[in-house]
Amino acid sequence: LMHQRFSFPMSLGFFIQAHSHTLNLRVCHMSWDNRVLKKDEKAYIAVATSSWQIRCFQSQGRQRPKMIWSFPGRPMSTDRSSRDSWFGLEAGDINGDGVSEILYVTENPSGGARVLARNLEGTVSWFYDFPEFCGYVAEWGDCMTTFWALGHFISTVRLDVFVSNRRSIMHSDESVVIDTRKNSLAWHKDTLEVREPWTSSYQHTRGYGGSLPALADFNNDDLDDIVLSYPSELSIVKGKDGGQLFVENMGPVEGTKAIDRPDQSGFWLIGGKILIEDFDSDGTKESLVTHPGMVLAFKHKNQRSSIIWRTEPGDGVTCLPAVADTDGDGYLELGLAGCRDGFRCVDPKTGRIL
Repeated sequence: LMHQRFSFPMSLGFFIQAHSHTLNLRVCHMSWDNRVLKKDEKAYIAVATSSWQIRCFQSQGRQRPKMIWSFPGRPMSTDRSSRDSWFGLEAGDINGDGVSEILYVTENPSGGARVLARNLEGTVSWFYDFPEFCGYVAEWGDCMTTFWALGHFISTVRLDVFVSNRRSIMHSDESVVIDTRKNSLAWHKDTLEVREPWTSSYQHTRGYGGSLPALADFNNDDLDDIVLSYPSELSIVKGKDGGQLFVENMGPVEGTKAIDRPDQSGFWLIGGKILIEDFDSDGTKESLVTHPGMVLAFKHKNQRSSIIWRTEPGDGVTCLPAVADTDGDGYLELGLAGCRDGFRCVDPKTGRIL
């Protein structure tokens, strides 16, 4: 579990306890809200207090936390007017000093987007500019930097940065990986190919990126691959060069009927959250996609993604899932909250309610 990544949305802040040893914060199981490392035995809390303010507090035990710095900046977002479009901050040890930095977006002097890493003392450790994209949180359909993640995309010994930018309207997303050692682009992609050999659904293209990513190694090269689910395509691409590994269409989901949409041939799952895990312990990873309208589990093999099980349209979840071995048999179970019948404990291999 400590080598999986989860694309669960964060709150606007996270808790940091800095420690002297290196810890990739993204490996924390099931939580993007809390980030734990230690620095001088002190705990820190980083929070996006608004759409344009990042603050870092130092814990004072039972006393009120002490604010140690505040700078203009923002968390991940796709639309400043929607409460459902805020996805929090990111953190990791980007400079290899053993203590994580906070990764967020601000404006550069010319008004473009600047992705930067700031350490717990408030010093900028690293930054990269995207002058053609807005640094502030724009309205839906305007250009802006939307999502970012730290991962071992091109090196097993350092963290590099994945960034997704939106050029304008829907399907205009493009994504890059930044080599943090050279401070240059390792790769850039702007088109997702939804076609053979990855899928037999109707052939089309989409923008590249645009969703909160999950990270996991799907091709056994010890590097992080990137899993995306926007707008209605589940795509797994190589962190090393952006090449496509798996792509499956979820718009519509095969074998479904639309809900209150006679103009559609099936149910469209748009913007699901992804969890990656080897649920059946066969040595390969599965993808769980959760959404208020449906839950699906996918198997990935020979460039194809197939549905293992799913719920019916309208039978989704309103909360993030939990994963644990609840009965001590050595296999994981899923906790799904916000189902239409309440809470379910589910066998992730079959979808059977336990």
